[in-house]
Order: sequence, then structure tokens, then C-alpha cells
Amino acid sequence: MQGFIEPLLEVIRLRAVEAGAPMLAMVRTAAAMAKSRCRYSPADIAAHDELITGSWRGLVHRNPDLPAGQVDKAAFVLCALMHLHGALRRRDVFAEGSLGNAVTCADRLALGLRTYSGGCFH
Repeated sequence: MQGFIEPLLEVIRLRAVEAGAPMLAMVRTAAAMAKSRCRYSPADIAAHDELITGSWRGLVHRNPDLPAGQVDKAAFVLCALMHLHGALRRRDVFAEGSLGNAVTCADRLALGLRTYSGGCFH
């Protein structure tokens, strides 16, 4: 998975409505972590702590094969991809250019995208 996330974000430009912004930020952090050979501490992913819930918390923060205080990078990347999957299904995150009717006009305006209404773009 770690080799997959960076090319995914390079090939597909993802955007998010307000509800999907935390998930997209987490995915971008995971992509940066995946390509790095650094070791990460819980402070490095503290901004995404509210998304690391349930069994993911133990997998990310308490891997017995890693030194204490070190985050399991592979578990964090997989957790981020699972959140991305859910956000894509809810249409909180979407591929740029694939909006169709999935996002409301208000969402499009908030993202700075053009909307079509009554025969004209605005």
C-alpha cells in the first residue's frame, strides 16, 4: 500500500468538500510518510488523531515490533486509505473533473468551481 498511495495522488487530483477535508489531509500526510524513510512519532500525526479510532489506534500507536513512541507507518497509511475509501463513497472526497451531479452547486461555489444553472455558467 505504501508504494500505491503517492502515485494515486499524483495521477488523480483529489478535492474535498468541508466534511472530507480532514480525510484528504490525512491521505496527503500518509503519502508523504510512505515515500520517506524517516521514523515518525505520535506528535507527527497528532493532527489526524481524531481519525485514528478503534482498532486502528492500537495498530498505529502500539506495534510491538517497533520501539516505544514510534508510529507504525504502514498501519497509518492503510488507515488513511480506509478513510479515503469511505470519503469517496460518501462523496466527501472526489476526483477533480468527475463532479457530475455528486456535488451541489453550493459545494461547487465553495470550492471555487463554476456551476451551471438555467443555461449559463456562473
